[in-house]
Amino acid sequence: MRHEGRSQEIAERAVAEAGLVRHVALHTPHYVSLPFHIASSDLISIVPRNLATSFEKVMDLQIAAPPIAIPDIPLKQHWAKRSATDPAVAWLTSLVEELFLGRDPT
Repeated sequence: MRHEGRSQEIAERAVAEAGLVRHVALHTPHYVSLPFHIASSDLISIVPRNLATSFEKVMDLQIAAPPIAIPDIPLKQHWAKRSATDPAVAWLTSLVEELFLGRDPT
């Protein structure tokens, strides 16, 4: 299954649309190991800004803006249809919406 809205697919699509070719040296299933690989090599990665800022705080890394525009990543909530009328689910989804709607995602 491909998740076309994930941050990496959004970034990869922007790179391709800019006519750039990536030279992939490492695949990892999650972001957690990235700062260790990057800090000990000459590799770079495109990650969400808030994640890069967190990495920069704990590792000797430098953040640089990408040379192309990367679209914002849409945030979405999903829940099972059977839970749509559950008051607890309604409360939680409202709380998440209140916390994140209209805020700068970085």
